[in-house]
Order: sequence, then C-alpha cells, then structure tokens
Amino acid sequence: MNVEKLTQKSMEAIRNAQSIASENSNQQIEQEHLLYALLEDNGLISEIFVKMNINNEFVKSKVQSLISKLPKVTMTGRSMDNVYISPDTDKALNCAEKIAINMKDEYVSVEHIMLGIFDNANDKIRNLFKDLGITKNKFMNILKEVRGNSTVTNQNPEETYNVLEKYGQELVKLARENKIDPVIRKR
Repeated sequence: MNVEKLTQKSMEAIRNAQSIASENSNQQIEQEHLLYALLEDNGLISEIFVKMNINNEFVKSKVQSLISKLPKVTMTGRSMDNVYISPDTDKALNCAEKIAINMKDEYVSVEHIMLGIFDNANDKIRNLFKDLGITKNKFMNILKEVRGNSTVTNQNPEETYNVLEKYGQELVKLARENKIDPVIRKR
C-alpha cells in the first residue's frame, strides 16, 4: 500500500489503531484495532453507522471486547514503535487501495478502508457484523447518499461530504414548520 495515497483521516485511523494495539500489549495491528479506530473518530464511518441505525458505542464495546481477547506480548522494554500490521489487516488495506482506484478516487479514504474490512473481514469481525446486522450493502447505500457524486481528489475529502447538510438550511422545511419569518408581508 502506498502511504502517500492515504487521506489525513486514514493515516490518523492507522496511527490510532497502532496506539490501541500498543496500549493493549498487542504486537500487531489487527482488524479489530482498525475498526475501533475508525469508529472512535466520530467521523464518516460513525456517521454512516448512525444512519444505518447502528449504535456506535455498542459496536465499540463489542470490538473492545474482541481486542481484550487478542494475544498480549508482555516483554519488558518493548518499544511502542514495534507494532506490526497483521496479514489480515494488510489484506484489508491493500483491498482499500484497489477499491479507491475502482471508485476513481485519487486517495484512500476511511470509507475505502471500511469497505476493505468488509471484503476481507476475519472470522471475529464477520461474526460481529452478522450478529449486529451490519452489511456492506447497507453501508454502501448510505455512503452513496453521503458522498453523492464526489470523488476523493485531496487528502481531506471527508470535510466536503454532506456540505449542504452541515452548513445549509432547508428553507422549505423550516417554512412548513413556521420556523422562519415570512419574507412577503401582506398589506
């Protein structure tokens, strides 16, 4: 995977996954660490899960439970920098890069990483998704709503998603709810 093609949020998620692995005395970044980091950000993935009617805190607690069951390395003097990427996580990240290319995106964003996890989920993540009713199809449908026709052409694309929803107001809806002053006054 070409790290120069990662968005800022993707790089942040991988760094956070590394920290989570290190804090839990895990020697390698597993998909569980990466999923937890994606949900912890309260960014795009969390937003999509909320729109899928998925409770992020509940998912995070389930993922944390999976992380707590991962093998721990308890050597003294272990450096925090000696955390490696597991083969399963590497497959998901490489898949994310291919997904970005197929979506005609120039950078690998967090949604590509999430899709890479869907496509290469290890047994524990696959079972978690199945138990919670989290599917790639539902995720893709919401992602299309959020992204619209935009493509990832810079390292900070998440800021451009849902721009109207974030910074605009739906005037017709507000008028129907009598929440705006009338523009035309009767004489």
